[in-house]
Amino acid sequence: MKYNELKQRVLDILCLDTEEANRLNYIDKIPRTLNGALFRVAHSIGINVREYVLKLTIDKFPVKVIMPKDFISFAIDQHTYLNGYDFVLTNFIGPNGIILYGTEIPELVDPENIDPEYVYEYRIFYNALFPRLSQEGKTYTYYSLLDNPEVNADSCNTEVLDISNFEISDNISEALPHYIVADLLSLDDKVRSTTEMNEFETLLATITVDRQERQRDYHSSKGWY
Repeated sequence: MKYNELKQRVLDILCLDTEEANRLNYIDKIPRTLNGALFRVAHSIGINVREYVLKLTIDKFPVKVIMPKDFISFAIDQHTYLNGYDFVLTNFIGPNGIILYGTEIPELVDPENIDPEYVYEYRIFYNALFPRLSQEGKTYTYYSLLDNPEVNADSCNTEVLDISNFEISDNISEALPHYIVADLLSLDDKVRSTTEMNEFETLLATITVDRQERQRDYHSSKGWY
């Protein structure tokens, strides 16, 4: 779903045309509210999993790695890969950093025959925030990750893109408009705002992620349980 399609869906739920929505200042509030909805989804169910690739030579170790700015937490029980072998991350620094030693997979290291040109390729999976819209809703910030970066170089680039390129995945696009409507009506119609937020939470509970986790339920008074 494109941004303009989502905006139209919000107006449909509100039963308003663009002119009336502008008069009520709803249109100007949608980018900020959508950011809040995406933040909530990313933190609640960890559905936006990304892969951060680093290629390093032995002279760089040990190295402190700070994850990209859209980082929330390490994914899949901290499992990652080094040259195709999986291992569990343990050497954490602060809320978003790790130390890599190049020795996480012992069988890859031959102390008697060290090749300084040998490349250690790490593939680190993490739960990420969604791209963030600008306040005026004309652009958004996206952290692009290279799948095949240069050796000993950062593989994350910050891009500011036109809102016409912003696309919301189908599995969350149905829930987001209800969160936005709930927020827009929070002062004008508290009863309907609560109803819309409950609808958002109900739809959020139906979104599945590819993990072996207990399915959660949402209740308007109990919350998640």
